[in-house]
Amino acid sequence: MKTAAIQVIRDEHRSIFAVIHALEYLAEGVDAPGRPPDFRLLHAILYYIREYPERLHHPAEDRELFARVRARTAEANALIAGLEAEHARGEARLHALTTALNRLEAGVLGSTAAFKEAVRTFAHEYLAHMRREERELLPLAERTLEASDWTAIHGAFAAHRDPGFADGSAGEFDRLLQRIAGIAAPPLGFGE
Repeated sequence: MKTAAIQVIRDEHRSIFAVIHALEYLAEGVDAPGRPPDFRLLHAILYYIREYPERLHHPAEDRELFARVRARTAEANALIAGLEAEHARGEARLHALTTALNRLEAGVLGSTAAFKEAVRTFAHEYLAHMRREERELLPLAERTLEASDWTAIHGAFAAHRDPGFADGSAGEFDRLLQRIAGIAAPPLGFGE
């Protein structure tokens, strides 16, 4: 069960990374001549981030993975405290990003540069967070957690299986990722 649990977490991270990469790509092109920003797609991406990683993935990490590692070893206390603090700041970071997008859409003076910088900061922090989880926390969890821990962790994550790697079930997030791919033009998606 350990391998399956770790794979689910890594699969979710890959989907989140792909969505954030799409956001970075789109943000860099918001001021491209002759191509207005695709606000519908940008809002769909922020909705995905708010509803999937912020409301499902991170709480499952806090409640199951982090709590179980903390219960088995004090070695990860500082790392987990930092990761939990980053999760707690997630809503505020997403709010700042949404505000920057809304200002860009409204045409506020200076909003293009502000949005691009907000996306860069958001993406850098988010991706660094996931790297710490994968490079530091998961190896420690592999060494310290027991089979019963992995069964519980797998159950928590499998209940909201990542939309990009779902096992054929068409859930809300699967449909949302399909929508993002359908709206996005190549190379991000298959839309116009």
